Amino acid sequence: MSDTPGNPHSESPPEIITARSYIAALLQRTVSERLLVSVKFSAEQLDPVTSTVLQVLPHEGQLLFDEFFPQPSAQALTAGSTISVAVRFEGASLQFSAVIDSLQEEGGLRLWRVVFPESVKYWQARSEHRVVVTALAIPVRLYVGEGVVLKGQLQDLCTQGVGLRLAKMAGLKRGKAYRCSIDHSDDESVEIEIEPSRATKVAGALPVLLGAHLHNMSRHDMGQWQRFVAEIERRLLRKH
Repeated sequence: MSDTPGNPHSESPPEIITARSYIAALLQRTVSERLLVSVKFSAEQLDPVTSTVLQVLPHEGQLLFDEFFPQPSAQALTAGSTISVAVRFEGASLQFSAVIDSLQEEGGLRLWRVVFPESVKYWQARSEHRVVVTALAIPVRLYVGEGVVLKGQLQDLCTQGVGLRLAKMAGLKRGKAYRCSIDHSDDESVEIEIEPSRATKVAGALPVLLGAHLHNMSRHDMGQWQRFVAEIERRLLRKH
């Protein structure tokens, strides 16, 4: 199976991200890292055109794109046209559809205002093997601050991070660290600091799937965490 422009690992299903703040943070990377994006106007288009995202304006509900190159390919575009956008980061990629809002001219340059996407497909290339542990029903508590504690379950874990199933987001912010307690037996728990990296809506009683990296781990703490991951994986194998 061949890879699509937005999916360097076609065997991995994408995460569908709908939280506007997370989408904005991902798209802002294309601005700060000056990444080229690939744009298609129809399924029949063989070769995508290229552009760059100049501004991410989530509060205005828009993105500002530079001219599409080569220019002749974009001549038929008008307000209301739908485009498909793909971009690759280091270790990740995303893809989304959006609607052209308007074309504007500035100093002889053609710039495109595009309606902010409602969702994006996101693929992350993971260098670490993740152990899915939903069968163990391991409770977690995430301490957001000011007495706010989010309860949920451990979805998966690896030596570098965790996936949590939560009922709601409750003000969690990308780039901020939170204390997380994992109750792995009747009288034992593990506490770690995590930094959210993505959030996805899923079906079920805990509809938020939160992915997070471990934060501020000492060498000693990292060694203990790695042993904990191995212990959970052995427990999962015994269960099956």
